[in-house]
Parts: sequence; structure tokens; C-alpha cells
Amino acid sequence: MRLPMYLFIVLGLFAGPAVQAGEIDHSRSQADCENDFINSLKAEEILEGPEYEIFLEVVTVFKRDNPPRLYFSPGYGNAVYIARSVISDGRGKILIAEELKNLLGVSPALRAIFAHEMAHLVLDKGEAGCDSLMIRSIKVEEETDALAAHTIGFEPMRELFLKTESREWSKCPEIPIRLQTLNKLESEDKKLMRDLVYSLF
Repeated sequence: MRLPMYLFIVLGLFAGPAVQAGEIDHSRSQADCENDFINSLKAEEILEGPEYEIFLEVVTVFKRDNPPRLYFSPGYGNAVYIARSVISDGRGKILIAEELKNLLGVSPALRAIFAHEMAHLVLDKGEAGCDSLMIRSIKVEEETDALAAHTIGFEPMRELFLKTESREWSKCPEIPIRLQTLNKLESEDKKLMRDLVYSLF
């Protein structure tokens, strides 16, 4: 069965349309789907450099012994984790757009985008494959933001949103909502911590 302009399933920074990649054969394997997706974006695997060192630091914080494969792509403005890739190869595949990488630079915001995609990887239960149709909701993104923030801290996540929300290709109404949710979560966490400290005395 062939579906014209079928949608790859990717879990990225911004909810919204998944990546279109031409005519995809729905019957092919997960591995073929992943390879087609990577090739369609002309993505190259990264194995060294300052960005990769930050990536490995984030992977370590998430307590993953086998780091995912990291790719930089000139052909897409988002950051994505390919759904089910961690289940198919035990590692997973994460792609970051060159434009987004250059915007964030070697900064806490770059740690945050890596953490967000790692959170998608950790939460992936294999319910949908790379070429299965799935609509991501803002609730899913907020849950992913929460895991990332609790893993690397709230401030890097906040910096990520502030750096990306003004970019033309990233403008979408969900970013202010997710930032508000993140701030509320941090406030609730601080209250829980204060209550815990007070209970000790």
C-alpha cells in the first residue's frame, strides 16, 4: 500500500504537522523508514565537536548507556526524535536542524533541546512507528517539557523557548502556553520543596 505524501512520525520541539517526505511505502520496515527520513533531509551523523560533547552530557544525565545517533540537517527547521527508533535499534535517532543549532549556539538552550528530544526518546513506548499516522498534542509536548526540565533544570528550558519563539519558522501559539505551563510547574515544585523543608522542623 502506497500513500502519497505520507507523513513520517517525528517527535520534536514544536507540535504541528509532521515532516512530509514524498511518496512513502507504508509496508516497508521501520529501518527503511528511518533511513528514508534521514536521507530526505540530507542529514549527516555527528560524532564529534562541541555540540556533540553537550549532547553526550545530556545523554549521561538521562542515564542512557548507549547514546542515540545524532544528526544535523540543513533541510528542516525543527528538532526531532524519530518515533520508535530507540526500540528498533536500542539507541534511537535524533535530528537537529542546522538553523536551530546555529540559533542556539553552545548554550544552555542547546542542552535544553537535546533534553527535550531525549525525553521523547525515554517516553517512547513503541505505540507508533516511523511511518504511522499520529497527531501530537500540546499535552504530549508539555509532558516532555516537564521531564526535560526535571532532568536538566527549568532555566535552560526557559531559555530555549525564549530563543525560539521569535523565529519566523517556529512561530506557533503553543510556545507561550508551554512556557506558562513550565513556569507553573516550577512554582509548584518550589512550593512542594518548601513544604517538605518546613515539615522537617
